[in-house]
Amino acid sequence: MFAGITMYCDFLNPLHNYNIIKYEDSEEGYSKIGAAFDDLFKEAGVPSHERETIRGELLNGSTLRSIHETREVLDAREQLLMDNDLLKKVVEIYYHDFL
Repeated sequence: MFAGITMYCDFLNPLHNYNIIKYEDSEEGYSKIGAAFDDLFKEAGVPSHERETIRGELLNGSTLRSIHETREVLDAREQLLMDNDLLKKVVEIYYHDFL
């Protein structure tokens, strides 16, 4: 049986305890993500010099692009979109573990 760690987070009841940061795959989106993380880290007491480093990496976007544009990711995406049964199972796993 597959059981992701997040299934124990109980998102529905104490949702106000979580900060949801929406991923947007664009230059403007990277800026929004950087600002959202900066606000979160500032609230958590992370020093400004560390927040600047993190924000710089997020705004650079190379980390996000290097993950999303690898041959393996593109191949997996293509296989997933070509197989409706596999796609349905992945969606079921996502909803079970994350929603």
